[in-house]
Amino acid sequence: MAIFELNKSKMNKLKITKFKNEKELQSVFENNLEEIFGIKFLATEYTTTHGGRIDTLGLDEDGSPVIIEYKENFISLSNKKKILGYQNLDDKKFMELCQIGATLHSKRITNKAIKDILYKLNYDVNSKNIKELKEFMLLKNPSVIFENSD
Repeated sequence: MAIFELNKSKMNKLKITKFKNEKELQSVFENNLEEIFGIKFLATEYTTTHGGRIDTLGLDEDGSPVIIEYKENFISLSNKKKILGYQNLDDKKFMELCQIGATLHSKRITNKAIKDILYKLNYDVNSKNIKELKEFMLLKNPSVIFENSD
C-alpha cells in the first residue's frame, strides 16, 4: 500500500524503505514508543518465567502492560502460538515487573519504593545499592523527586 505526504495541496508518494532486520525495527520502535503510541518503555527482550522472551514490554496510559512482538514479514502458526503463549505468564512476576517500570517513570519516589524495587530484583537493600538505583533513576528520568518518607 502506498503512503503519501501532503505538501500544501499536492500529494507526494513516499518511498518505502525496509528495515535491515527485525532488530533494527525493534530498536526504532523502542526509542519512539511514547511518541508513536503513548507507551512507556519498560524492557527489551524480557525473559519470562516460562523460558520465553518478550521483544518489548511497556505500559499504556492506564498503567496496563503492553507486549510488542516484532515479526519482519508475516505471522506464521508458530509465531501466533508464541504471541498467544504470553497469556500463560506468571501473573505475579509480570505485574511486579510492570510495577517496577511504573515506579521508574514516577515523578515522586519514596525510599520504601526504592527498597521494594531492590528487594524484587533480588539485590541487597543497603545504602550503596539505594544510591546506585537513585542515580540510575535520575539518568532515566531527570525530573524525578525522591521523598524521604519510608
